[in-house]
Amino acid sequence: MPCPLSLWVADSNKGPLTRDEVKKLEYNKPIRSYEDELREDFDPAHLRPQTCEEYRSAMRYQGTFEDLAVKCGLAVSRDGRVVYKNAAILLFARDPGLYIPSALIRYVRYAGIESKSGSEFNVIKNERMEGNIPSLVKTLESFIEGSLRDYYFLNLKQGKFERIPEYPKEAWLEGIINALCHRSYNLQGNSIYIRHYDDRLVIANSGPLKSPWKTSAPSAIHETPASLARYRTSAMSAS
Repeated sequence: MPCPLSLWVADSNKGPLTRDEVKKLEYNKPIRSYEDELREDFDPAHLRPQTCEEYRSAMRYQGTFEDLAVKCGLAVSRDGRVVYKNAAILLFARDPGLYIPSALIRYVRYAGIESKSGSEFNVIKNERMEGNIPSLVKTLESFIEGSLRDYYFLNLKQGKFERIPEYPKEAWLEGIINALCHRSYNLQGNSIYIRHYDDRLVIANSGPLKSPWKTSAPSAIHETPASLARYRTSAMSAS
């Protein structure tokens, strides 16, 4: 019988750990990658054909999408059929939430510079957005542009008013793509939050920074094929 595992934090024994707790530790190390896990229960009929074809076309691949998914590490060929990974579900499923409940984004707009509750509750917009990552990027790109304020100033040299957006699109769009690509989807019950205050825009996701990452040495960053494909596909959808 295997010996139960325990977690020691500051000389305190936090064990024995459950199987799910052990898996979370493996995801965070990263000994195990949630996105790389095969999903035998995924029905390929739930793939969104348009997104699959857009990816195949962007990669200039002449074969089928199924073959491309296998080559990119998003699926494996087993017993005459293609078994997809969680990464493929996040990228190409019509509704990833059917298999990964945390695959969604919440946008909350507050009246003021802080969140309040009770009689001072100040949420004026609360939107829930679901879909595969490329679709979410496109939806959010349009939604956030329509939610931000515009400012105008008179250009004396040109003699006309010029528009300045509340926040540069390049900055918030990159923040959204990073949040979608690098969040810990294994953490159930958590979603990506975009919190919009009068003086700032906060984009937050759940999960720790992966341990191999070195902020001072970009060459030290390591990604699995599935997560690299997840980032490339999301960036492609924003181009």
